[in-house]
Amino acid sequence: MDEAVKAQWLEALRSGDYKQGRHLLRSGDNELCCLGVLCELAVKEGVIPEPTYQEVDGAYGYGDTSSSAGLPIAVQAWAGLLDSLPSAGSVDGRSVELHDLNDNKGFTFAQIADVIEERL
Repeated sequence: MDEAVKAQWLEALRSGDYKQGRHLLRSGDNELCCLGVLCELAVKEGVIPEPTYQEVDGAYGYGDTSSSAGLPIAVQAWAGLLDSLPSAGSVDGRSVELHDLNDNKGFTFAQIADVIEERL
């Protein structure tokens, strides 16, 4: 992962400036998953345009494909990540996927930042 982007992401996740949500990059209520925070940083850096609201999903979509669940390709490239749903390695032979920590395991943004810091 690009170290400068990683540092920005860690700071943003630990800042308390973002309301954590589940299962969507950014909900209609402006709650974000950890990957949505990275997309917001990409918007601020001019990597992708502002997200568009999609009434069908009740969510905001990012990038050329208006993705509401995984990272757009432009964000992946900017951040130096290989996947739209990045993994932070494996534990006991099982992949640790960041979206799973956010959506299903109940990790806070600060806890996810710790995982990113240690593993990416």
